[in-house]
Parts: sequence; C-alpha cells; structure tokens
Amino acid sequence: MPRLVFAAGFALCSLFALLSSRAAAYPACLPGHNTVVPPCDWDSGKISLTGYSPASGTEITGGGGHHTIVSFPYSSFGAGIQAAYDVGYAPYSATDSGGTTTSGTLTVNLTANGGTGFKKLRFALIHPQVTGAGSISWSFTTSAPDPPGSVSGNQTTSSGDLVYGSAVGTISPTIALTASTGGSGSATFDGYAIYVPEPDRIAMLGSGVGLLWLLARRRSLPRVE
Repeated sequence: MPRLVFAAGFALCSLFALLSSRAAAYPACLPGHNTVVPPCDWDSGKISLTGYSPASGTEITGGGGHHTIVSFPYSSFGAGIQAAYDVGYAPYSATDSGGTTTSGTLTVNLTANGGTGFKKLRFALIHPQVTGAGSISWSFTTSAPDPPGSVSGNQTTSSGDLVYGSAVGTISPTIALTASTGGSGSATFDGYAIYVPEPDRIAMLGSGVGLLWLLARRRSLPRVE
C-alpha cells in the first residue's frame, strides 16, 4: 500500500507539473504604453492574446492607447489583462472628446493553452466616479460559446462574470463603455480589466490530494478478518 500511495502521489505531481510547465506559443506580452502587440503570451504561457480590435482610434484600445498602461495583473480571481490611465494623464472621462459623452468598444481574442479552457471571465471597471447627472454604462459580451453571454452594469455595478457551460479554448469578449456628463455632471474611470480564473488544475490537484487521503485512510483502517 505505501508503494501505491507513493506511485499515485508521484503520478499526480508529474501531471500537475506537466500542465503547469507549458512552452510559450508566442513571445511574452510586454506591459506598457502601446507595447502590447499580439500574438503574445502571459501568465507563464497559459493564456495567449491573439488579437484585439480596434487597435486604435477610440477611447478603448487594446494596445495601450489613450495614454494608458496595459498590464497583466494577478488577483485572487485569476490572471488578467488590464488597461489603466498612465500617471500624469487624465483618466477616461466624458469630457475627453470635447462633448458630453465618450464611448468605445474593444474585442479581445484570448486562447487558453495547455489543454485547458475558459469557463468564466470577469470584467471589472477600475475606480468609476460620477458627479451630478454623470453616468457610466458598460457591457461585456461574447457571441459564443455555450451559451452566448452578456453582463452589463454602471458606475455602481462595476464588475460582472460570464460563465460558460463547458470549457472553451478560444474566446473573444467585447467590452462596450460609455461615460456621460448628463449635461451637468462628470463621469470618469481609471480603466478596465478582464480576469481569467486559473484553469481547473487546482481542482484537479485537490481531487488527487483527496485520492491520496483516501488511500492513506484505507491503509490505516484495521482489517476485518
């Protein structure tokens, strides 16, 4: 029995290491201003950014336009891609275009590597603020996979999750954002982020640990003759 427990533990650790150590498909995504050139990898090659559109020309850009800094943060929710205004420049604002509203859309193409897939994505608006009649509205949508999904919110409901019935390898969520002064107020936000939960490796590791515990438990039980 000890040999069986050892063999199971060794196999589990080997599988976990194999899933975790994947050779990068593309160069690493470089954080910064206008430095994110797809295709590129982040989160140790587990996630690839294969493209985004539009590349420029709107308030929302994927490569770090509008004086923004793109980074690849890690939170308790998972790895992510984030665009936030650069220090020394104004945040995203309803007054940036010289009118009462400003808006933009961005579609981000993501690929999960290493034999795993996406089952959930989270959108988060960073530090939204409004005064007077100002308002912010956002939506986060995908046309596929199973099923197509959409979440939306405002300056108060500043984050939302898209949950899928089965893991998918490639996904293209679209962000749509609008900030409005309402004619007599203001609306600003520091940026936005898309977070990706870590693939089901942790759950798989937990299942393996549970198996080892059961084997050890069985080993410790007295035999009934």
